[in-house]
Amino acid sequence: MSIVKTIDTITRWAEKEICAKVSLKKPPSIDEPTDELYQYERITPACFAMYVPNETQQEGFHAPEIKPPFPSLFVQLQSGEVKGKENKMEVLFWFSTWETGTHGKDILKPASKNGKTWEEWSTEDAKTFFETQYGGWRDAWNWADLALHKLRSAAHIGGAEIVKSDPIKFGPMKEKEDTVDTYPFWFAWIRFSVRETIATRMEGIEHLL
Repeated sequence: MSIVKTIDTITRWAEKEICAKVSLKKPPSIDEPTDELYQYERITPACFAMYVPNETQQEGFHAPEIKPPFPSLFVQLQSGEVKGKENKMEVLFWFSTWETGTHGKDILKPASKNGKTWEEWSTEDAKTFFETQYGGWRDAWNWADLALHKLRSAAHIGGAEIVKSDPIKFGPMKEKEDTVDTYPFWFAWIRFSVRETIATRMEGIEHLL
């Protein structure tokens, strides 16, 4: 496969196997409140290739669907090398989430006296309940855990083989070796390697050059 096709294939795989499996909070628009007055919604995170376009940029190139940059995962090529008849590429997954704290509807209450069933807290008090908390990092890392499980379980992503002899690395956003406080946005990354046989002919992609 070509480099571009490989990136697109991995992005589609991540969208199906990692993004579609979770539902995360969508941040408010500029003119919406972020405290107890913000009745958030949960959405399926978007998956982008190489960079994360903001909503204005997406409108500029007439995207079929405008996707918010949070929550999202973007797939980025970090480096690559040619060894014999193989391409080896280092790929980065970057996870971005948003979480300000606990809203009323985040809390589950017993739905029966025996405590075996639970339901969302939905009283009038719940609508005005909000506690600022720094637990939003759990959203990013639970999501990253899912991705790690998928990468460990898979042998190939499309035509690209996951290089099991190379370690899968992961970590938080850092600046000068220090973890960055980006509340209410939370980040995590995973880096892994894939390899594939180099196409000996350029047919099918020459018209793209």
